[in-house]
Amino acid sequence: MWGRSLRYALSHEIPIVPNALSRTYVGHTITPPREGRLLQVAGHVFLDTGAAHLDQPEKYRNQGLTLFCHQEQQGWMTTATGMERVTLGNVPVL
Repeated sequence: MWGRSLRYALSHEIPIVPNALSRTYVGHTITPPREGRLLQVAGHVFLDTGAAHLDQPEKYRNQGLTLFCHQEQQGWMTTATGMERVTLGNVPVL
């Protein structure tokens, strides 16, 4: 749930302190990857990519269950239509 305040800050141009904590993985805020990249904001990785919607593939084609390997800095997302590789993306900190 902590990730929601980060997403709110991004959309309202509220400054975020970079590197305040080591990397954390947050969920419960569905954030599908864009161009194969998970959203990462100031060390927080949004890992909930929409597994709850796998039963509605016609509506949520780009959502699914993601597993991410911290050591390898890569992961895999399974969707209703297959499996794809995901990496980390960064959002500039204001």
